[in-house]
Amino acid sequence: MAAEETLCSARAELQRTATFMSLESVYRSIDCAISVLADLRQQLNNFAPVHRLPPELFSIIFTLATHIPRRHQDVFRLQDDRRSRDYVQPRSNRIAIIGQVCRRWRAITLDTPGLWTYINVAPGCNQFKAYLKRSRSLPVSLSLNAGVPEVKDALSQLAPRLSRLDLTITLLPSEEITPSIFCINAPLIRCATLIDTHVFLPMPRLDHDPGPDVKWIELFGQRESTLEALALALPTTWLPSNTFTHLTHLLFSCHSVISMGPSVLLTLLANTPRLEFLHIINLWYYNKISTLGAQPVTLNHLRSLVVDGSRWQSLCHFVARLSIPVRAHVTIVNTQAESLRGVHVPPLDHKSPVTNLEIYVIGRKLQVFARSEVLDFVLHWWPDDGYDVPEPELHKFFTPFTVTSFKLKLTDTKATARGTDKLLTELASFSAITDVEVYLDNQSPSLSHGPSYGKVLHAIAVGNICPALSHFILTIEGSFPVDHLISSAVEMARERASRGSPLSRVVVRSLSGSPYRRGLDITPEYVDLLRAKFAPYVNTLEVHHFPEPPMRVVDQRWVVGGAEKHWSLYEGAKPQFLGPYEWESAKPGLTTYVHGTNRIAPRSA
Repeated sequence: MAAEETLCSARAELQRTATFMSLESVYRSIDCAISVLADLRQQLNNFAPVHRLPPELFSIIFTLATHIPRRHQDVFRLQDDRRSRDYVQPRSNRIAIIGQVCRRWRAITLDTPGLWTYINVAPGCNQFKAYLKRSRSLPVSLSLNAGVPEVKDALSQLAPRLSRLDLTITLLPSEEITPSIFCINAPLIRCATLIDTHVFLPMPRLDHDPGPDVKWIELFGQRESTLEALALALPTTWLPSNTFTHLTHLLFSCHSVISMGPSVLLTLLANTPRLEFLHIINLWYYNKISTLGAQPVTLNHLRSLVVDGSRWQSLCHFVARLSIPVRAHVTIVNTQAESLRGVHVPPLDHKSPVTNLEIYVIGRKLQVFARSEVLDFVLHWWPDDGYDVPEPELHKFFTPFTVTSFKLKLTDTKATARGTDKLLTELASFSAITDVEVYLDNQSPSLSHGPSYGKVLHAIAVGNICPALSHFILTIEGSFPVDHLISSAVEMARERASRGSPLSRVVVRSLSGSPYRRGLDITPEYVDLLRAKFAPYVNTLEVHHFPEPPMRVVDQRWVVGGAEKHWSLYEGAKPQFLGPYEWESAKPGLTTYVHGTNRIAPRSA
């Protein structure tokens, strides 16, 4: 009440003396009134439930809301068009927005130095200086574009406190980024991304003489580096000579040196004993560089290897000299096989021959999963120009006659139809396949009537592909006319039986893709119809129906847990999955018909 009476008295006094006030006195009175209103609004805010929280809890909440890994997730966020990649600036710090909510929140943010440790503003500006002051003595992360003139001075100033550096070249010629910039003494640094956005472009054919030899430098003034993650994609003539005893993530572009040879890359990898994630962009060596003397390298902790764009000979020589653990994931993107001259063992067969093969085609994109006893491979292609499915020449990647299991999914577009003949020619050399699964869904309205699956089944029928086939699975997702496809499968079974190579087992599976795609109407009458069609030509017929699983999760076999700890992977490192969803979660309630007998599998606990 006393405050209200004081304000009323002040207002009455102002009204009484207003006519005698000078202009300067009016301005001072306005400033005073604004301050009083701000104090009253602050008091009003105190009645809000959120302001019952103590400042320490607010600091924790603000820190989580602006967590550093979230700030760096767009380091490699480049446009999808591989021919014109424009750099997208990482999202700015949101703490400034939080500080504008109210006076109390601003005071808390200013008193929480950990909120100001991520700096992505131009060095030398007032905001840069404010961040340095408010972060006090804590380690800082710095995100810079090399187009600003004060880069070297900023790095020298922050070196003792630098924990992360994201340096992107978009404006200056890369030649101006000299090694001396990175010879600063930064004992606390844990992550560095040094990239030129142009190195993400496809590598041109370079057959001329190589340039100067590589110059080896010590990054950040340490012989034994403290780095845990390093992205080095600068077209320079130098490479780090450090021993990276803590490094687990490495992204490396072979644009990084002018005279790239196999021994250069392997020498770098030999200094990374604990490497878990290796991503190589544009793996190539000059034609005139000898591969002799390149010592093999063993990476005992490697979990994922991605090669995005490579020359065939370079890939073969690199894989032949790299030893990685069993079940490590290997992804190879947009690599065209060339001559096998000088290549004694296909690159995917160095550890163990490939035995399982999955091929998925959607439009002009082609994806191959190849599995051996010890390694898993993902091969992915998408053409930059033209309209046809790529011709990868799979027999140059692994030995065809060791493959025994094959899975195929086609989306029947015009581009897919044109590529089917090429695919069948490729599969003709896979003579040891005994198990085949053909997967069909209704992504295209004309899919069940398209020519691609008919061509595949006809080739199997006449023995042009898979002459040793004994088990055949037809998987159908969604509800749509499949009579033509079923008839083609029956004709395939009949033709093989007439040629003396009958199928021992045929499985027809129906998958309910969603409440709106219920799958085939699997009834005893429909099973009897299928049995009548297949029974004369096969030993065993099975019909399965899978209800909709609790959750459909997109298969991301190439994304290994922990791969995105320091940055979100660029799109080349995790190509879109073209195959079907996983359905193992649909086993409870599975209905199975075997030659007309109906049994319900017991539900799992």
